[in-house]
Amino acid sequence: VPAAVWPAGLADLAPLAPAAEQALQQRRGLVLPLEAGTSTGTGTNTSASTSAAASACLAYPIDVAGALKGAVVLHAVQRADAQWQQVQRRVHWASAWLVDLFRQDSLAQQQAALGRVQLANALVATALEARGLRACATALANALAQRLGCDRVSLGLDDGGRMRVLAMSHTAVFDARSDLVRQIADAMDESLDLGRPLAWPATGDAALLVQAHAARAAAAGLAAVWSVPLTDQGRPVGVLCFEGASAPTPEALAQLAVLGDLLGPVLVLQQGHERSAWQRAHDALRAGSQALFGPGRHGVKLLAGCGALLLAV
Repeated sequence: VPAAVWPAGLADLAPLAPAAEQALQQRRGLVLPLEAGTSTGTGTNTSASTSAAASACLAYPIDVAGALKGAVVLHAVQRADAQWQQVQRRVHWASAWLVDLFRQDSLAQQQAALGRVQLANALVATALEARGLRACATALANALAQRLGCDRVSLGLDDGGRMRVLAMSHTAVFDARSDLVRQIADAMDESLDLGRPLAWPATGDAALLVQAHAARAAAAGLAAVWSVPLTDQGRPVGVLCFEGASAPTPEALAQLAVLGDLLGPVLVLQQGHERSAWQRAHDALRAGSQALFGPGRHGVKLLAGCGALLLAV
């Protein structure tokens, strides 16, 4: 697929394709003569003279650390040997410049990936160091707002199918009954119900899924609102809601979803530490009852039956 063409308006690039394919297969520069009368269809006087004279395709692969990124192909009239060697040398230099450009892009991608890993590690460490669930949620909201440059980041947990806003960045105390908190909770509910990241602005059918996000943005005059579920073993347990000056790219939203998968278990762990001994015993009893009387788990039922028979004897 041509990435760039000069001069603009070339109608037929098919004569250049064999040279590009062979350069990629052989991983080296090569010259492929063209049949007389072959034209790339520029529609200019220069191309007309080029097609009439003996011409060739000069191709060099763009090889970056063993990975082929493409090929540079030049269609030109064959000249005297000295002139043709100079043309080859210039194309080779130009392809080397492209190799360096791709290397810089690859390095930038590696640095971005490293930055994402460092962010994830820092957030998990922040969550584990905090004492108490609310302190953990507040520390995460503050850290995310600072790192991502958001106007506000809110964190909420699932409370019986309804989101309960637990923390907001740079806000120590807030009224849980205020319109602000209600609007944020409604936006979180949308992400919790669907179990996936959502973002506003959105168009088409996607706009129907983020009506609460749109209402929150309209109420506060925000440019963008987006949310990401917090999951534990694939189950949504909470939501992060972000407010900012611009919506994230789909790639950035997917990366935040990975953060949600990492932070969800930490929050569940913090939540479990705050539950009383009675609440933990109640949860264990309920889980045991579901295993004994619920569907499946035939091994548990068999052991319970054998135990009951021994007691009867």
